[in-house]
Amino acid sequence: FPLPKEHWGFEFTSVEPLNEPIADWWKPEGTQEGCHFDHSTQAMILNRLRSEMDKLDLDAVVSGSDENTYDEGRATWASFDETTKSNIGKVNVHGYQGAEGRRDL
Repeated sequence: FPLPKEHWGFEFTSVEPLNEPIADWWKPEGTQEGCHFDHSTQAMILNRLRSEMDKLDLDAVVSGSDENTYDEGRATWASFDETTKSNIGKVNVHGYQGAEGRRDL
């Protein structure tokens, strides 16, 4: 398949497969994107994505898990085993806590 750089002239530096995945307020009839995944399912998705990207020789890093708050992001990170953590090159988190919550891992 065509790579974005060759086909459209730009290159992805990271790929994030999940948006606020630990949140449980997502509903099928809702108007906002998102889908709930527990920590173990997130780990499975992130590890599989890294494996598939490696097969395609893609350099972009896997980013996870883009939780809603810093505290949720820290809890999700803490739930991952070392293999999963090593497959993640970037941690994204929404800033809805503002100046609240810890931002360190």
